[in-house]
Amino acid sequence: MLKRIKKLVLRSLIYLSLLIAVGYSFFVWQAKQGIDAFILSYPLGGEFEYEWIFVDLDGNISLYNIALYRQSNDPIFRADLLRIKSGSLLDLTDLKENIVFREYSEKIAINLENGSSSQTAKMASLFGISYQPQMISYLYPESCHPVLAGDLPSINFNLVINFAIQQTADVNTVKVRFDSKELTQIEASFDINNFTQSGNDGAYITDLSVQLHELFWLQQNTQKCLSKINVSQSEFSALLIPHMQKLAKSKQLLLSNEAATFISNFIFVPQTVGAEFKIKQGKTLDQIPFYPVYNYQKQTGLNLTLNLMPLGQLFSQHIAPVAIDSTTNTTLKSTQFNEIYKPVFLSISRNALSSRLGAKLKLLLKNNTEIVGYLEGVEQTRIRIRQLKYKGESIFPFELNEIKSILLIRNN
Repeated sequence: MLKRIKKLVLRSLIYLSLLIAVGYSFFVWQAKQGIDAFILSYPLGGEFEYEWIFVDLDGNISLYNIALYRQSNDPIFRADLLRIKSGSLLDLTDLKENIVFREYSEKIAINLENGSSSQTAKMASLFGISYQPQMISYLYPESCHPVLAGDLPSINFNLVINFAIQQTADVNTVKVRFDSKELTQIEASFDINNFTQSGNDGAYITDLSVQLHELFWLQQNTQKCLSKINVSQSEFSALLIPHMQKLAKSKQLLLSNEAATFISNFIFVPQTVGAEFKIKQGKTLDQIPFYPVYNYQKQTGLNLTLNLMPLGQLFSQHIAPVAIDSTTNTTLKSTQFNEIYKPVFLSISRNALSSRLGAKLKLLLKNNTEIVGYLEGVEQTRIRIRQLKYKGESIFPFELNEIKSILLIRNN
């Protein structure tokens, strides 16, 4: 009798274990379906891979040994672990449908641990940050340029992103923390309004605040520069300020004396950079007139700080641009800066657009929909526009006969 009871108990435990395994496999499968649906809804501009997935009893999803590839065997970045904390285990049953229909938990936390990248500039582009090697030379006099490290270094990093979504107001508050000993520490926060709108044009960012702490890479470049030219701080400023003024004038701008002094002093001790945009609700950065540049801070509500000190106005006034008459080779000076930067509308034709590949455009369709993106290709009857959307990239075709107007925002 006792022997039969033992067999019954053992069999029951086996069946229970099987039920638990099947149930757990179901939740893991649901989590995988949700991850795949998210990648389709918010493309990351590459091929996302992970070795295996784990779901705990609280419904948290862990992806191990992740990597993102883009047209190369060398990943843009890889990481040991990506953990997504959200809701409960039961919430995973509808995870795929929730992502497709943009219904999210009130709080979501994403932790990326032990990340690394040897293509730091490409990784930055995933967040809409465009970096070019010559940018570092803007901050140093020309005598320093031969020793500067223009390319961003290979980095090891950790990344934490927290979302707090107000379903009734449809506002998503995002907080980001990025740590890299080779580059810098970044803390950022912003609101995405109309986050669950199906169209890219429906969402916009307000109250953007960014703080960069311990700019390790900039400090290294400063030390390389100082060791090369071997001058005092005042002598360094005497070299740097004319360099920055010359650079500003090449862009038809005049750097304010206050900003030049602030930047010159900051280079010696590059510890903290702060930027805060107070963008009016209902506006996006693309909807804010960029020109005249010297008034851009006021237009965007931009406040800048260096080492916790307000930077003030970057540009004190503008300089009239100079145009060259190619037929007579004479210099023509414009007296009205804004005339040079009147909105430029392009002809809606294949021939006119073929020379504008890579340019940033704003399309106004005949149904009054506005599309902002980069000209990726021109075909016989349509064009292809690349849009940066939720940290990823998508390419969409638009028939020429559906377009009402094309505004050139920035040339290629």
